[in-house]
Amino acid sequence: MSLLSCKKLNLIGVGFRVSTLKIACLTLLHFKLGYSHYVYFKVPKNLEIFCLKANKLFLLGDSYLFVTKVAALIRSFKIPEPYKGKGILYTTEKIILKEGKKA
Repeated sequence: MSLLSCKKLNLIGVGFRVSTLKIACLTLLHFKLGYSHYVYFKVPKNLEIFCLKANKLFLLGDSYLFVTKVAALIRSFKIPEPYKGKGILYTTEKIILKEGKKA
C-alpha cells in the first residue's frame, strides 16, 4: 500500500491563471502570471496535477519529497511578494504584509 502525498497551491493576483494542456502523451501546465509571456511546465509522469479552478492547483504523488520539490519549483515561477501578497502560495501559508512608504 502506498501513501499518497498532496500539496495545494493558490494563485493570488489579478489575471493569474493556470490550466492543463494535453498534447499527445505529455501534460503541460499553462500559467498566466502577469509576465509578458506565458510560463509552461511539463508535468512528470509519476505526478497527478489537477486544476480545481483557474487559480487553484492540487498536486498528488507517491513520494512526499518529490511532490514538495515540484510544488516549490512551481511556486518559484512567481514567489509571493511582501507588499501586496501576490504570487503562488500554499493554501496553509499566511503572508505578513509589509507597510509601504509613508509620505
